[in-house]
Amino acid sequence: MTTGDYWLTVDGVPREYLVKVPASYDPNKRYKLIFAFHPRWGGAWDIAIGGFYGMEQQYGEDAIYVAPQGLVDSDPGLEDATGWKNTSDRDIHFVRGMVDNIKQNLCVDNQRVYAMGFSYGGMMSNAIGCGMADVFRGISAAAGALKSGCADSSNEVAAIMFHSTDDYFVTYPEGEQARDIFLARNHCSPNSITVGQHNCQLYLGCDGNKAVAWCPRDEGGHSAPPYFAEETKVMWDYN
Repeated sequence: MTTGDYWLTVDGVPREYLVKVPASYDPNKRYKLIFAFHPRWGGAWDIAIGGFYGMEQQYGEDAIYVAPQGLVDSDPGLEDATGWKNTSDRDIHFVRGMVDNIKQNLCVDNQRVYAMGFSYGGMMSNAIGCGMADVFRGISAAAGALKSGCADSSNEVAAIMFHSTDDYFVTYPEGEQARDIFLARNHCSPNSITVGQHNCQLYLGCDGNKAVAWCPRDEGGHSAPPYFAEETKVMWDYN
């Protein structure tokens, strides 16, 4: 497997995803595996061209990057657009298929598999944290919620979440609801400390190496903060 556009048939539906393999790829080295999910009205190519939300700049040649393509769906009050509705877990099945295929063809560090995304992509990352913590070490969601579902599981995942109090599209309480799921699963204390340069709250007492961080901001509306990749790397490296 090399850098390129790949297809996988899942539940009878052809699914597309882009893979970026380091130019210096060494089959004897284990690489981090980072999935970057696009927002509604976005696409996999947008994410790849943008450097996978900036994570390519953060990790460089030490990671394999993946940008999956969502399916077109209809939602009440919204025009049809690509997204991560995850009906009947179809997108979770897609993710499991991609992970399996990539691991069969490339050398992956099984303890360093991550998912991140903005808006609908953040919701899909949350769904992965809920239902695939047996595979993924950490997730990062900007302006996310639980609209892609949240399966019951006893597995725990490290999580960092970003949300603006003035988000007009995915409300701040929706983001808090998702945060609270991971706080409860990881048995975190309600107490937190401020870390980094961007008011991120790191919750204390979470189960070993599965920390949860919440990064609120007063302005920004429905957007990912400019430090999305930077703080995500700090959190993933911490865990």
